[in-house]
Amino acid sequence: MKSFVAKVTLLAVISFLYSKVRCDEGFQCPHSACGPPKSCKLQDKLIYHQTMTPAWLEGHASYINIAHTITADMISFQLTSTVRGPQTKDAALLKVPLITADVLKDCTLLTVEITVANDVSIGGKAYDSDIRYGLSDGETFIGFEAPDRKSYGTSSPCYGIEGTPGKFLKKINYKNTKFPKVNKYSYYPGRFLFTFKLDQRWGSCYTAQDHGFVKTAGYINRLKVSKGLTLEVYKTDKNERVGIKFIKVAITQDSSSVAPSCLFDRLQKRSIFPMKSSIAKVAAVLAVITLFVPTVYCDEARQCPHSACGPPKACELQDKLIYHQTMTPAWLEGFASYIDSSHSTTADLITFNAGKVSNAALLKIPLIASDILTDCVPLTVEITVANDVRIGGRGYDSDIRYGLSDGINFIGFEAPDRRTYASQSPCYGIEGTSGKFLKKINYKNTKFPKVNKYSYYPGRFLFTFKLDQRWGSCYTAQDHGFEKTTGYINRLKVSKGLTLEVYKTDKNERVGIKFIKVAITQDSSCSL
Repeated sequence: MKSFVAKVTLLAVISFLYSKVRCDEGFQCPHSACGPPKSCKLQDKLIYHQTMTPAWLEGHASYINIAHTITADMISFQLTSTVRGPQTKDAALLKVPLITADVLKDCTLLTVEITVANDVSIGGKAYDSDIRYGLSDGETFIGFEAPDRKSYGTSSPCYGIEGTPGKFLKKINYKNTKFPKVNKYSYYPGRFLFTFKLDQRWGSCYTAQDHGFVKTAGYINRLKVSKGLTLEVYKTDKNERVGIKFIKVAITQDSSSVAPSCLFDRLQKRSIFPMKSSIAKVAAVLAVITLFVPTVYCDEARQCPHSACGPPKACELQDKLIYHQTMTPAWLEGFASYIDSSHSTTADLITFNAGKVSNAALLKIPLIASDILTDCVPLTVEITVANDVRIGGRGYDSDIRYGLSDGINFIGFEAPDRRTYASQSPCYGIEGTSGKFLKKINYKNTKFPKVNKYSYYPGRFLFTFKLDQRWGSCYTAQDHGFEKTTGYINRLKVSKGLTLEVYKTDKNERVGIKFIKVAITQDSSCSL
């Protein structure tokens, strides 16, 4: 190894052995095994995903405050005559491990999204309900505090906060609690979306208040993900109460522009290597690729045969996006396995008019074929539906059901037209027997909670199903964020396949669908 040529030759051999890996990653690389050059491919990937229902939290949280009660719909932390909360403020309510220590490096680029659906009958009324949601590495906590509605005249509906985690949150540092505000008469939102960009020490909070409220915050401390990552929830004063319908967490590794070819460009521009000869350039590129490949494997936290990875990890990154499709009217016309004959289609809308039979199927779209997945696979299915408000929001009959079927059982939600808002929820759970007509129909609590009877018909519904928990939720932007959850009797057998199905109720129902988006994610089976 005394000659420069021998060193270059060795690097070339090592690089060639890993060339297939680099091609699969989609990076540019200098050797012919890659085929045509590729641009710096986005490396983003889903590291963790979980929809945390009350039952899931009861079974998987590493800590739950003793002052809680649980039902199928909600986990509630409150003071009652039989359950006494801690007589200390800033107490922890929930801790859920997301990523264990020594799996990721501190330099890993991560975005964490936390969706929280709360009971508006607590935070939106006269109860104390100032609750903090965020992330911890065991030494530092960053997050947001969401105060109850009583404070909207003087503070934002959410604002940044950081401190020292533990059984109690200590050394608390608030981030601009006053501005911006929402209208002091705003409803308490049914849903909060917290987003954290960990490498940037940055966070944001979004609610549907005032047609979309956003608050951002910068943090002093950066979480060290090599120490692990935990979802944590704290109260402020001892008398705070909160009801949590569900929490959804998604952790994504963000794209990095420093793929090997990009890094080569940077090195050349910064003159880190003397790039005066072609041999020197090749040597530099090969060295970068050779060093980078094992790092990629280790960062993915998968078991692998080479020693660069260190000890095998106990839990691989298993969560992944199984299915994703944005279904436009033209797409539905071309790919649906069944469309009711009463429809008409334009570029903007597929419209189903009055028919001759009640409970008739309108649409069926195959999502997953049979014998692809096992029944035990934990799945979250999100269905976004955009409807024509000129139908459901006016005097037409438009009680429509959206959901999923395994060919035998159907679970979903019914979304009635606006005329029923005085007596019914704007969406409620339903299950039955799938077919050309929906049969053996079982309704789930159609009456409560309600929205204001003068509420507009929503242009969009978001339905979420946690199949292994036989659980679903419906979300609309009404009253600054309406949330309804439900439990189902039947669990779909995904080994038989999975189909998106849409049904009407009475024969005269009409609906206009602008698009449907479906995302199916395999949830994490354990904390990483």
